[in-house]
Amino acid sequence: MAPEMDPLYRSTIAIYQSIMEQFNPALENLVYLGNNYLRAFHALSEAAEVYFNAIQKIGEQALQSTTSQILGEVLVQMSDIQRHLNSDLEVVVQTFHGDLLQHMEKNTKLDMQFINDSRQHYEVEYRRRAANLEKCMSDLWRMERKRDKNAREMKESVNRLHAQMQAFVSESQRAAELEEKRRYRFLAEKHLLLSNTFLQFFGRPRATSQLEPDRRSLPRTPSASSLYTSSAQRPRSNSSGERPGAGGHRRVRALVSHAEGANHTLLRFSAGDVVEVLVPEAQNGWLYGKLEGSSV
Repeated sequence: MAPEMDPLYRSTIAIYQSIMEQFNPALENLVYLGNNYLRAFHALSEAAEVYFNAIQKIGEQALQSTTSQILGEVLVQMSDIQRHLNSDLEVVVQTFHGDLLQHMEKNTKLDMQFINDSRQHYEVEYRRRAANLEKCMSDLWRMERKRDKNAREMKESVNRLHAQMQAFVSESQRAAELEEKRRYRFLAEKHLLLSNTFLQFFGRPRATSQLEPDRRSLPRTPSASSLYTSSAQRPRSNSSGERPGAGGHRRVRALVSHAEGANHTLLRFSAGDVVEVLVPEAQNGWLYGKLEGSSV
């Protein structure tokens, strides 16, 4: 029974070849790409640190201003939050390096020798068994021609060797398939843990939500308009706490009075007035609106 004629033998050898020639080289490439990713992250982290340090310095400068002190507090707080996020993400990336990249690199180096030895052992053992079986079949053929009285015993031996050969080939193929599955399972499980770690990190409350208390206080500074959404008390009318105006705009009630002063582009209103907000988001720190019932 020549090995090249046995489909199970060829299938088992193909599995070992796939691991050696495809999976392991792909794993080595992943390690290379992962190390590049780490270098890129560290460069980004350093750039972010420099950038938000500059934000903090501007915020500290604003703290010295009587009109922009609260804005300075917001800028400093933004810088602090970013620094904490960067530090937490650094821990995630270190996990990526220690729990994934290093394991992949170590496993690849060990695996090359292991799979190569496993394939060679299988080939040697298969050929030994095949040669022994072929010899016994040849002896049986000669004994049957000579009508040897021991031919029956030899035939039983040949049948036993053939059954053992089939069991060996089947078990070897299952073992090779299991080795292949273990490697893909290792890769999938490691990256699943990594994905869950990143999802947990990015699933935390956004940094902007931590700034809401400061944002609500911005309109109380002399330089900020009282038309910020959070500067007015919203009338209770629906589940959102807002009441649309005639044109579908948001309506808010002013908490404090505001005079335009020397700047006639600012809206003048009194505490308790209802203002229709004409834009959904602030533009350069300002909202645009008009007094309810007025044409301007």
